[in-house]
Amino acid sequence: MGGSGIIAHEIAHEMARRYGHTIHFVGLQPPYRMDQISNQCTDQVRFHKIILKPYDVFDFQPYVMALASQLSQLIKKYDIEIIHSHYAIPHALAGILAKQIANCTNVRTVTTLHGTDVTIVGSDVTMKPVTRYSILNSNYVVAVSQYLKDITVKLLDIPQEKIEVIPNFINPARLPNEPKCAQLYKDPMQKKLILHSSNLRKIKAPMDVIEIYDKMVKRGLKNSELAILGDGPYKKEMIARVAELGLTKHVLFLGERKVIYEELCKANLFLLPSRGEAFGLAALEAMACGVPVVAADMGGIREVIDHGLNSYLFSEGKLDEAAVLGMKLLNDIDLYNKISKQAILSSLSKFPIAKVMAAYENIYRETSKTSC
Repeated sequence: MGGSGIIAHEIAHEMARRYGHTIHFVGLQPPYRMDQISNQCTDQVRFHKIILKPYDVFDFQPYVMALASQLSQLIKKYDIEIIHSHYAIPHALAGILAKQIANCTNVRTVTTLHGTDVTIVGSDVTMKPVTRYSILNSNYVVAVSQYLKDITVKLLDIPQEKIEVIPNFINPARLPNEPKCAQLYKDPMQKKLILHSSNLRKIKAPMDVIEIYDKMVKRGLKNSELAILGDGPYKKEMIARVAELGLTKHVLFLGERKVIYEELCKANLFLLPSRGEAFGLAALEAMACGVPVVAADMGGIREVIDHGLNSYLFSEGKLDEAAVLGMKLLNDIDLYNKISKQAILSSLSKFPIAKVMAAYENIYRETSKTSC
């Protein structure tokens, strides 16, 4: 249950397909991309919507209490053995409460940390104690990068041995088998497409995407478009800045896309100037499609990108540097093809889905005792 629906969806699908497990998703809405789960697993992968009702006595709807209460009922109804929570707050906390409410202490809890649950929520002085409690009282804790493990240990005073690193991954079965996606470098005479995908929040530095593209145009980039995938709080500000720079005809706001690979197959370059990536799944997805990435050298992205080998990193906030690297790739066909090929190879070889699934299955077997 919880956030990071892309990874949760893939883990559930593969656990059902590979090991025959029955998976119950619990949340306010189905995980992102859940409708892509193959028909062969629909009986093994189910979704339960948490019902939130307004109460006059509360200023806000009590999501954690509603989640814990309804999850406790599911534990008994379906003989749940393991609660796998994505994000420590609020989901791991709700899972811990749920098994106590159900009086089922044999139910085990696995928590996967994804980043902002530690770096933003957990680092806040008002939320630090409950975040730490949720991690320490989970039976097993996973971080999606070594960077995230290290910062969790440091910020929340968590023992090193409490957290195992299991990275995010790419499922090759999801990659489209299309000639245009295998084409490493489009004809230089054709329009170049630069892509960015995120929730357009401050931590993703979406305004920097516009500035980098503008700098590339001013450095001579012609016959090009910038496509923005996703929606979020900075969208209006981005649109206004695009108009101010006179780039309205060249920047496309495409909204959310569940099937991002179709858009990646059309792209020549991916921009990721985030100020804090615990892992960098968006970059990995782009690389798996042979699209080189220019990303800010921050956090866990360093575990995905080998600078100058499979993509490029630029110093945080150095947008001119990012523009130079982008132009370097687009102006040198041989270099582009070399980086593009290596991006595909490294994304699939460094983060193989089989190894990740085996690691999670091992955790499930180690933590699973008996149902309630």
